[in-house]
Amino acid sequence: MAVVMYDENAIQVLNSFRPYLGHKGNLILDTLDGLLNLLSSEPVQEFISLQHNSSNQHTRQLFEGQEKREANPFTLFLILILLLLSDFNESPKS
Repeated sequence: MAVVMYDENAIQVLNSFRPYLGHKGNLILDTLDGLLNLLSSEPVQEFISLQHNSSNQHTRQLFEGQEKREANPFTLFLILILLLLSDFNESPKS
């Protein structure tokens, strides 16, 4: 059976901060506890196990039949510059 792995000590440390957290922090920790309970439930574990078994049987390759292509560093640099320029709402502040 598949197991959702998490560090129980980390969860205990997070729960020890509860008295110092505000309302939103406690809601986040409650959501985390609920999510961990959901992930460790039997139906979810069966689903994870089923997905793991099916992915082992049918190994998929994204670029099947294509040779591996290398990224051009100049193209990556241009994409980075365009992303930075597109982030400005109006004009860059000096």
